[in-house]
Amino acid sequence: MYPDAAAPAASLGAILLAAGSSSRLGQPKQLVSIEGEPLVVRQAKMLAALGFARVVVVTGAEHSQIAKLLADVRVQCVRNPDWEEGMGRSLACGVNAMPERARAALVLLCDQWRIIEEDLVRLVDAWVKNPRAAVVSSFDRSTGPPAILPRAMFQKLSRLRGDTGARRVLKRWNGQTQLVQVENAAIDVDKPEHLPNHARE
Repeated sequence: MYPDAAAPAASLGAILLAAGSSSRLGQPKQLVSIEGEPLVVRQAKMLAALGFARVVVVTGAEHSQIAKLLADVRVQCVRNPDWEEGMGRSLACGVNAMPERARAALVLLCDQWRIIEEDLVRLVDAWVKNPRAAVVSSFDRSTGPPAILPRAMFQKLSRLRGDTGARRVLKRWNGQTQLVQVENAAIDVDKPEHLPNHARE
């Protein structure tokens, strides 16, 4: 979508959170095959194709296998040694790996398998119009990732621990927050019944 370095995404970093053990699913969700490809590979390739300044894949439980699968994808794998603490520490690891030129970071959860490039492009386009704002997906009477978090939040995000994600930082955010309707963000994989039919064992 954004093939050249002058495109909007070149001012953004991207963080793919893929560190959990998927205990409720009973198998590593990162490795579930979606349309013939491991989910983490599918998501990483989608982000890499958009031309972000850097795509960071935060790993944990399945680091070795994920790193091997992504060896030929233009992403940086960062292992969260404290992945068992929860999402907060993983997000902090991703933020800490952002390059200086990144004015903000797009955050995507690995298991949001319904998200497509067009969804992310709409978030980026909204951010371009107001780059000091946070951009958050709105779906199913809720809000959440994928989201674009401005650099002004990075310091607080880098201190996150436990299972608390960006929501707490967003609640205390004094700047503007834009909501973008992304219905595909409502679908993720936490339990076997959440898997698409072709991915169920």
